[in-house]
Amino acid sequence: MVPGLSAIVWQGLTLLIVGVVLFYIELVTIVYFTKGLRHGPPFDWRNPASATGNLLIWGGVKLVSAIVRASRPLFEMLSEASAELSERMLGQRSARVEAAVWSRLRR
Repeated sequence: MVPGLSAIVWQGLTLLIVGVVLFYIELVTIVYFTKGLRHGPPFDWRNPASATGNLLIWGGVKLVSAIVRASRPLFEMLSEASAELSERMLGQRSARVEAAVWSRLRR
């Protein structure tokens, strides 16, 4: 066997696996944003290959939904901390600068 051929084959397999994973992530994202949690696990016994794919996508949608639900309190806490920091920083500025900033934010 040619010495460089095995490296090319492994790089090709790696590229193929990365492509399949990215395609799966794209499918899960599209289904999550278009159908949301209404996407049930359809299983058609007459077409098991398609049913298996749908089941994998449904599992990915459930996983994304769980991650979103679990991360929501974290983002709320970060948003609250950001608002408190903004208020503290604005409180340390002069009244003229503070009025200018608030006038821009209220537009």
